[in-house]
Amino acid sequence: MMKFIKDENGQGMLEYVLIIALVALVLIGVLILINKKTGKIKSDAENQINQLDQTGAAGGAGGAGGAGAAGA
Repeated sequence: MMKFIKDENGQGMLEYVLIIALVALVLIGVLILINKKTGKIKSDAENQINQLDQTGAAGGAGGAGGAGAAGA
């Protein structure tokens, strides 16, 4: 049992595995936070678009009447 504890052959690889696992956990956490933020932004944008659709605020101002420079 003591020989197994004192054996350092796999120590370097174990350190790399732990570092990679830590980086992976941090990346997962960052991705979760980004997903929450982008989900909120998307939801807010959808709500604003729906409000515009309901109130009709985006409708009907068009047409350029009158004589412009092209008609002169």
